[in-house]
Amino acid sequence: MPRLAISEDKMQDRIIRASIKSAQEIQGMNIPKLSKLTGIPTSTLYWKLQNPAAFNIGELRTIFKALRYRDEEKERFARKGI
Repeated sequence: MPRLAISEDKMQDRIIRASIKSAQEIQGMNIPKLSKLTGIPTSTLYWKLQNPAAFNIGELRTIFKALRYRDEEKERFARKGI
């Protein structure tokens, strides 16, 4: 059976997840450290990375700040991921 095309929502989830993981890699930051810097409980952060639609804008802002996103990266993220 042929594979179906991925939905727009699933693609946006993948973009959000990949963007955060990429920034973590660049900063050398794991989930527990990101959790500590953002104040988001570790288990919640793991769950929200699996379900990116569950992030609220305030959580994304604190993640951007903790991962030191530049303005250009934020704009690219907003265009592709939201």
